[in-house]
Amino acid sequence: MTRCVASNSGVAVMMEKVLNYYRRPDVVAIPLKEVFTSRIVITYMKEKKLSKPAKMFIRFIEKNLS
Repeated sequence: MTRCVASNSGVAVMMEKVLNYYRRPDVVAIPLKEVFTSRIVITYMKEKKLSKPAKMFIRFIEKNLS
């Protein structure tokens, strides 16, 4: 997302840790006063075959965290 901002394609709202990972000296960050919570999801391509470890990981997440 910082690449889109740096290329003057717009603005972005992102988690601070994502910004810190992709920190760019030419991108300005304005911290928001409000703390937001967000639901995290796992995504994958419906038509692509998942590897066995990926399937195991998804099953583990579904069983233990969803």
